[in-house]
Amino acid sequence: MPLNTKHSVQSIKDPSMVDVIKNRQTEELVIALCGPVGSGTSTVALKIEEIFCDEYKYKVHIIKISKFIKKHYGIVMDDLRKDTYSYNEYHPNIDYTKDISEIDIDVADRILLLQSAGNILRIIKAKDILVQLSINEIVLNRMGENDSDIGKSIRHVTIIDSLKNPEEVELLQLVYGDMFFLFGVLCPEETRLNRLVNQKRVNRNKVNTLVMRDKSDGEKNGQQMLKTIILSDFFVTNIDEHSDSLKPNLERYLKIMMGNNAVTPLMGEIAMFHAYSASVKSGCMARQVGASIIDEYGNILSTGCNDVPKPKGGLYTAECGNADNRCMFKYGGKCKNDEQKDLIFAGIKTIIKNKIQSDVLTDEIMKDIEDNSRVKNLIEFCRAIHAEMDAIISVVRSGSSKLKGSSLYCTTYPCHNCAKHIVATGIAKVYYIEPYEKSLAPALHDDSIDFNCSNTKDESKTWFIPFEGVGPKKFLQLFHTGERKLNGVRVKYEKDSAKPNLSVLLDSRTQYESKIVENLQNEGFEIATI
Repeated sequence: MPLNTKHSVQSIKDPSMVDVIKNRQTEELVIALCGPVGSGTSTVALKIEEIFCDEYKYKVHIIKISKFIKKHYGIVMDDLRKDTYSYNEYHPNIDYTKDISEIDIDVADRILLLQSAGNILRIIKAKDILVQLSINEIVLNRMGENDSDIGKSIRHVTIIDSLKNPEEVELLQLVYGDMFFLFGVLCPEETRLNRLVNQKRVNRNKVNTLVMRDKSDGEKNGQQMLKTIILSDFFVTNIDEHSDSLKPNLERYLKIMMGNNAVTPLMGEIAMFHAYSASVKSGCMARQVGASIIDEYGNILSTGCNDVPKPKGGLYTAECGNADNRCMFKYGGKCKNDEQKDLIFAGIKTIIKNKIQSDVLTDEIMKDIEDNSRVKNLIEFCRAIHAEMDAIISVVRSGSSKLKGSSLYCTTYPCHNCAKHIVATGIAKVYYIEPYEKSLAPALHDDSIDFNCSNTKDESKTWFIPFEGVGPKKFLQLFHTGERKLNGVRVKYEKDSAKPNLSVLLDSRTQYESKIVENLQNEGFEIATI
């Protein structure tokens, strides 16, 4: 059917439908923040708001996730009172008959209570329930705009502060597509602890509990900050106490988001993209990890991924065909590392059972060992070499001796085994995105590695630094720009009329199909009917 609704694509007699459809691009954006407690996501949100308002003439609406937890606290009170989910170890003396705003507790206990309430909301409703409520507010806010703007492009951005579960990110990606961007806010743990104590007045004895619980709560429906922040499109470090220090990086990121094609990638962003690209070669069943090594000028010395080594050098790849002996094709597709850990657990179980002669008690003890011992974190039985080692060995295999003073970019924090080899090679800096909780590098190598690189860096050590910049997942989309010149002159960039770099259309696919069919009919073509 031809489009005849009030806000549909206008009927324009034009042989090219490309421009017609492009003119239906929305300018609306949705931005979410994710960061560990004490990282200052709210400060970043306010600075993004300032730039959008002042420079791009956007209307901005900030949604704080915590307000939904406070508003719907009554839903979870019975579960908290009954200790249904064993959260009362964090706040045993709470008066659950009162509203959360009326409870007289210190700052740390209030944050812990909000964490518990948020987790229970996710458990009894849905993992993404807090983002569902955020989307509802976005809809209500849009309906509150001038009625004549409905169905038109509006210069409006919503900033959600802040996400804690990967499914919250997934829902926003599914609903808003390329309208949505996630900012990961980074800050060294030592700086965050001091902020919480000195600025937020958090009890020093409770601050570690807050930080550890924020990283990962154990409950999949609960807070999973570490698994959420790695999904970010932009990574920003918030170390300085002056918020204006955030502005240069945030301005650059917003220029990229808003289609300024004069912005090109930094060498670190290119290196991390190469690392990410290398990761997709991996056939490891546990996780795909990629690494790249660059010299001081940004030249790529090598890339690597985690996979099984093959005879005479290198790793097995898809080109090996029937000779591909990676774990997913060999041993019935069973992970050899998991198999060895299962054998260790079986041996422990036999010893316990022989000592206590009770199947029930043996099973209880074994569950405790499996859940809480570090045996489950053993990695040395894996057949694959890690991405960092593959990249290092590739340089050596090529006959190069350029590793000393180089920088290694890795999609995941190095394990303790890779860490010691990185130090031994003379690599100066390591940049990473995804944390790796199994790594004992900080516990084993604090003499040779600086893990808290902030304002003071120990030049005598190798630095392990969280990656800051444009994330690799949207790298090609964001930096693959359109025309830079018109009639031999660089196209002028006007911030107050700039549109988002990634095009999202206001209308549905079927509406555009109908418009094209209508246009063909108007041009006198015979249209087949179904």
